[in-house]
Amino acid sequence: MSARAPGARGGALLPSAQAPAIVSAHGRDAGKLDAVLAIVPLPATAAAFGRLPESARWRALDARAPARAATVRTTALSNPRQTLAVLGYLKSDASAFERLSLAGRMLKEAAARNPQTVGLAAPGTGAAARAALEALLAAALVHAFALPSFRAAVRHERHIRRIVLLGERSVDTRYGAATARGTNLARWLTALPPNVLDARGYRQAIARLARQHGLTLRWLDERRLRRAGANAFLAVAAGNAESGAGIAHLKYRPARRRRRARPDIALIGKGILFDTGGVNLKTHRSMLDMHTDMAGSAVALATLVALAELRAPLSADAWLAISENRIGPSRPIVRRKWCARPTASPFR
Repeated sequence: MSARAPGARGGALLPSAQAPAIVSAHGRDAGKLDAVLAIVPLPATAAAFGRLPESARWRALDARAPARAATVRTTALSNPRQTLAVLGYLKSDASAFERLSLAGRMLKEAAARNPQTVGLAAPGTGAAARAALEALLAAALVHAFALPSFRAAVRHERHIRRIVLLGERSVDTRYGAATARGTNLARWLTALPPNVLDARGYRQAIARLARQHGLTLRWLDERRLRRAGANAFLAVAAGNAESGAGIAHLKYRPARRRRRARPDIALIGKGILFDTGGVNLKTHRSMLDMHTDMAGSAVALATLVALAELRAPLSADAWLAISENRIGPSRPIVRRKWCARPTASPFR
C-alpha cells in the first residue's frame, strides 16, 4: 500500500491543508466579515448586545421571540457586505458538550453562505464567556477542515480562511489550534476508506507522525505478538491476505522527563481498519461504516500528537492495536489457542 492516495485531498494518508489564520480585533466593524457568530448567556441583557457590531440589529433579532437555551437565530447586518449574523443562546451552567453542540449548530447555519472570514464573539464576563468563545473557535476550526474527498475537484471552492475573535477576551489560541488539529487528524483517518488506509499504510502514517512530533515508536509485528501469546489479537488478523497487523507503542515524554519514566496516562486504541465479520460475514448494511472501527486508535494517536505540539508537562503512552478483519485468498486461516502462555512479554 502506497502512502499516497490519488483521490484524497493533498494526495496523502495524512491531511496537509493549512488551518485558518486566527486574529483578534477590538473594534466592532463587521464590514470585512462574511459572518459574525455570537453566543450570549441567558438571560440576555442589552449590555451583552452593546458589545456587538450594529448592536441595534442584534437587539431586534433578540426581540423577535422569547429566548430559549440552545436555540439559534439569524439575520443580516446592514453593511454593504450583508454580513450574516448568527445568534446562539446558552444557559449559564451549560456543560462543555452543550457549548460545543450549540457552536456546531451555529456554524451549520453559517455554512450556506460558504464564509471565508468569520467573526466570533461571546459577550459577557468571566470563565463562562471565555468557554463559550473557545467552543465557537473549536467549531470554526473543525468546520474549516476539509475531509478526504474522492470526487472531482470543485473550482473556486470556499472554506473558512480567517477567524477573527471579537472583543478583548483572552483565549489560548495555541491550545485551541492544537486541539483542533488533533480532532481533525482523528476525523481524517477515520473517514479514509479501507482500500486507502490499510494496516501497512496506517503504520507508515503513524511512523511519519512520530518523526514529525518527536514521539518514540515501537512496532510489535505478528511474529513478536505470536511469541508473546497474543493470540486473541492475532485471530482477528488470521484471515487477511497480508500479514501487516501489529501493535504500535507510542511514547510522549516532556523535554525534562526521562524517556524510561513511567507514563502519567496510558491510552489503548482499537485500530480494526475494516471489519467484515471474518468467517461470520456481516451483511452489507452492517459492513458499510466499518472503516470507522479504528476510531479509538485515531483518537489515541491524535491525543499524543496534540500533547507533543503543546509540550504538555505530563508523560503519555499509547498502544494502537492495528489490524483488518478481511478474508483473503492467499493466506489460510490457522486455528490457534487464544490463551497460550507467553514466552516473553513485549508489553513493557
